[in-house]
Amino acid sequence: TRILPPLLLTIALVPIFGLHSNAGQLAAYVFSLGDYMAYSRPHYETLRSLWSLAVEEHFYMVWPFAVRFMRRTSLVYLIAALLLLESILRGAVSIHHQAFSLVYYTTPFRLDGLLIGALLAVLLESPEKKAIIGRFSAVATIAFALVFVGIRVGFGLRFTTEAHSSILYNVGVYPLVALGCAGLVAYVLTHGESVLARLLSSRPVVFLGSISYGMYL
Repeated sequence: TRILPPLLLTIALVPIFGLHSNAGQLAAYVFSLGDYMAYSRPHYETLRSLWSLAVEEHFYMVWPFAVRFMRRTSLVYLIAALLLLESILRGAVSIHHQAFSLVYYTTPFRLDGLLIGALLAVLLESPEKKAIIGRFSAVATIAFALVFVGIRVGFGLRFTTEAHSSILYNVGVYPLVALGCAGLVAYVLTHGESVLARLLSSRPVVFLGSISYGMYL
């Protein structure tokens, strides 16, 4: 109820304002194919930003059923296996596919952030694991950031999307960024009295968060 109405409104406004579109393209975005559209039509910019929403929708078509029918330990193993598979797939595709867009936009290669976020949610259900995560979250966040910066400085353009077929980038950057972001989220969730947590809980920031999806669209 929160996501769908603004999405449909955004799609409906495209032809009203005379932006480049046709019925097939708009239908593809309605039916969560924004990731495929972003990859297959690199010059169709009007609704390009919906690619990431499509990735989320694909994930949440499956993940609730896994949570409902699998044990928490099995979920952890499943996420770990999928994360490994993601990196292997990206590396394999990078050998044969020159453009970065396939890996960057499409769901099979962009689940790291959602998977690591889901893993964090599962682990935080355990008081013991939550205590461990809280103890190391700040250090882990800084460590992931430093590793990212170190690789970027050390390898230069080979660790950017400019290196279209870079195995290093496609295998490493997505989980690394996701782990850094997850560490930051974990820190805020386990240090409710910290300056950062209080800042993110302030009224202006909360309001911005409540309208951020609409602003993105």
